[in-house]
Amino acid sequence: MNRDSPSESGSSWPWASSIFLILCITACSSSIAPPKGSGVDYQQAKIMFKQGDFDRALSLTDAMAADKGNTPVTLSARVLRATIYSGRIDAYRELADTYKKGSSFATKSRTVTSYNRHRSNALQYGGEAALSLGEVVMQLTSKPEFPKEFTLDAPWPDVAGPKVIDAFARIQRGAWVPEAAQESAGVDAQRRGIADTLAELLGGDRSTTRAALGAGPIKLSGLDFALFLDRKMVDGLELFGPKYLANPGRLKSLCDVTIRLGPRIEAMLKEKPDKTKEAEFKKAQQQIKDAGKYT
Repeated sequence: MNRDSPSESGSSWPWASSIFLILCITACSSSIAPPKGSGVDYQQAKIMFKQGDFDRALSLTDAMAADKGNTPVTLSARVLRATIYSGRIDAYRELADTYKKGSSFATKSRTVTSYNRHRSNALQYGGEAALSLGEVVMQLTSKPEFPKEFTLDAPWPDVAGPKVIDAFARIQRGAWVPEAAQESAGVDAQRRGIADTLAELLGGDRSTTRAALGAGPIKLSGLDFALFLDRKMVDGLELFGPKYLANPGRLKSLCDVTIRLGPRIEAMLKEKPDKTKEAEFKKAQQQIKDAGKYT
């Protein structure tokens, strides 16, 4: 058969044309680099935060939060991370308390074993959140002057977690709750903790906070944010105290980190006196001192 017959050459030409077109498209596509940079990553982190993928939001902001410069996006990343870690501290401490009570009332060995395991996990995760919040404090206090202003640039999460977690009441009574329901309750606790932390940051309730965040980024004074960090670090210290993890070494390290906020807060209060905030600061200082007794 003639290899150059019209029938064979005609069938191969469209194939060759297709390959050429694919190569052109690939070459053009590869020449256009996807957008990169901390600003792009932060926008993606906000999307993940809104969707409730908090681990991904943390991953996306890790490098920018560690940046030595206090750029606007770096500070916003630290605020977002502090919000997540603070919400987790509250959530896991509540979970630990709930499971401890439940295991003390439970009569079946399966229930006791399960609840003790979940309590142990909650304490581990809560401790990790406290140490991570301490890292944010270290980043913010690495320079002599504390930032005068921060921006809470975050959306309200699509799922904020219920105000009342039904499974908690059953667990606290020592009644058996299936593993899947326990896992779901843990997720709800974390979502609720982070939503409540957002409300605490803005000094309002859920509805007003949701509306405020919907209107765009919100400015926070350096003093207010420092006092917020001081409060949440005190909560983290408690997790390493005798009631929970009973880890004097970690407690000492975290106390040392928390103390770094003191001179910054004092300087800002001296510049702008406020008796209510001074009282709040003194209370936190005493709590830190009391925690230090167990180190």
